[in-house]
Amino acid sequence: MEMDELWGIEEELSKLIISLYDETANSEKGTNKLIAEKCLDLWDIMFERQLGSVREISMKLMER
Repeated sequence: MEMDELWGIEEELSKLIISLYDETANSEKGTNKLIAEKCLDLWDIMFERQLGSVREISMKLMER
């Protein structure tokens, strides 16, 4: 894959993780809570490795 293609996938992955977290974070079901935790773990990994727009989105959230 070329870097441009890879960057596009990383952007979409960031959006997917945010959406999945939003759907599961406030659930009472144990399975959904585990999914939300995994989303946060993935977000941390992507933040550390500066993948996609995770770092930029995180900074914007912290400014709020």
